[in-house]
Amino acid sequence: MIATLATPCGNIYISGRNGSEVERISWIPLEGKDHAGNLDWALEDLHKYFSGKSQVFTGVVDFRENGVVWTNSDNACPPRNRLQQILFLISRIPYGNTVTYGELAYSVGGIHYSRFVGQVCRLNPLPVVIPCHRVVARNSLGGYAYGIKKKICLLEIEGITIKYV
Repeated sequence: MIATLATPCGNIYISGRNGSEVERISWIPLEGKDHAGNLDWALEDLHKYFSGKSQVFTGVVDFRENGVVWTNSDNACPPRNRLQQILFLISRIPYGNTVTYGELAYSVGGIHYSRFVGQVCRLNPLPVVIPCHRVVARNSLGGYAYGIKKKICLLEIEGITIKYV
């Protein structure tokens, strides 16, 4: 099931299953059948975020053996590996705040994991909900899989002052 939401940063596409799970969020169109209302809970949450009416998302990020989903249930499995641990830490970065790649790397084993943190951000299947846009470099914004303009837009929505462009 696919849903689309117009945002100040451009259209965002949501892919889900069972009406209660979002498997992928993307700024690039996703293929699939229309959600027919099954993903309204996710669209409502994302709309509230983009309109400045909410700083948190309902449901939980659930770490599964084969990946991660955003679900509107209350049950969630903890991270199972280092990649999921980094995604979990990113999901805990408070609205309106940033952390550096190095700070995240240090919290999972040492500064030598900084590039791995960047790769995890690039592969994040749930951007916005797992807010990898809040991860920045020490002296720059760093990168963003969907382009730096999207990252700047998301940071500005959260009221984060852009120091580097």
